[in-house]
Amino acid sequence: MPPNGIQSDRLKFGQYLIDNKMLDMQTLAQALKIQEDEHLTKHYRRLGIILWKNFGIFKDRTELYHYLVGFEKYRDEIEQVYRSLSYYSHLEKQDEISPEK
Repeated sequence: MPPNGIQSDRLKFGQYLIDNKMLDMQTLAQALKIQEDEHLTKHYRRLGIILWKNFGIFKDRTELYHYLVGFEKYRDEIEQVYRSLSYYSHLEKQDEISPEK
């Protein structure tokens, strides 16, 4: 099984594709199962390649890359939001702890 960071990214990429109506949950589950089985045999393909080659989700490598780039931008935006929320949450906690003047 891939390391947790990779596993998390592949699930996020799958959800991104579902949200963009490129595939359904059943297809994602099948692709993830194929990936897991291949990993056990040391023949490991990335999720996008499996979706393209085994399921025909993408018409070619260019379309796959288009969605990968879109996912990277989406993921970066989400991470920025989380960092901002974490920063502001930290400031709020500091305000709660600071003694009043």
